[in-house]
Amino acid sequence: MINSFSPILNEPMLDYMKNGMNYLQAVDRENVGTLVNDTIGRYLPALFKRFNHKHVANLDEHEYRQMHFHIRQVLSLDANCYVDCLKAVDIPLLFVNGEHDVYTSPKDAQLFAEHVRDCQFATIRNAGHFIDIEHKAGWLQTQQVMLGFLDTPASTKQPRHLQPLPTQAMAV
Repeated sequence: MINSFSPILNEPMLDYMKNGMNYLQAVDRENVGTLVNDTIGRYLPALFKRFNHKHVANLDEHEYRQMHFHIRQVLSLDANCYVDCLKAVDIPLLFVNGEHDVYTSPKDAQLFAEHVRDCQFATIRNAGHFIDIEHKAGWLQTQQVMLGFLDTPASTKQPRHLQPLPTQAMAV
């Protein structure tokens, strides 16, 4: 199960990342905290936003540098390089995205179907990027989707490199 993820960097995500890089490089603590809460954290409850801002604005400078490096690295990657690797995934995947998440939208997430053999998609109603912590209904929907996915029998397709094993007794 993969939450709030997309195989592409759309315009809102690129804008978020570029602003983040500028604020992180300048160690502009106030704007880093505000950026997170006003963008990907837009639908978080006010109390979460307050603590989130306080936490992000008080990180050590080396943590800002590390985040800056990571964003710069993501922006420099060739998307075809890692997307092509997805064809080798031989287990079922569930992609879960929030209905109102413009940064990793449900529509963008469904592009994974072009690259992953056995994948399913779920959209959490009235949720943004942080689907399971924005409100109780989002948490419950996420839980139901996850349990439904785990309770579904595995695909009848055999993974490419595995052969069926002889039936054995197993204690769990």
